[in-house]
Amino acid sequence: AGVEVDEKLVKAVKSALKQFSDGMNDDLNTPRAVAALFGLMKSVQPLINKATLTKPAASLVADALDEFNSVLGIFYEIPNGYFGEDAEDADAGGDVEVPESVMDLVRQRTSAKEAKDWTAADALRDAIAAAGFAVKDVKGGEPEIT
Repeated sequence: AGVEVDEKLVKAVKSALKQFSDGMNDDLNTPRAVAALFGLMKSVQPLINKATLTKPAASLVADALDEFNSVLGIFYEIPNGYFGEDAEDADAGGDVEVPESVMDLVRQRTSAKEAKDWTAADALRDAIAAAGFAVKDVKGGEPEIT
């Protein structure tokens, strides 16, 4: 048999999930629901600090966090450059090459913005996003594509 998960942690996870569900079912009482999330993290933090959180326990907690996230949608990947690392740091991270078709959309969007055709510019931004890229305007410079 595998490694057992501490019964106290199992109870904390079950309790947090129930409190979360009860909060959301109480007229979308998100403060109550989020309090359940923070309560769970408060009970898990000492295990993390002592490096005693086992893989099965971490998996149990991760599953609970996935459950919270499936409702709230608050956990996401932080985009490269979000914390302001410079271009050299971004290059070290393995920038993705932007296809010429996306660059063409970026150029069209820039032209639409210069012509103050905001509807077309927004539609082109959406097309760029649909291709898996984000465009960020830079004052006095070329737009950044990530």
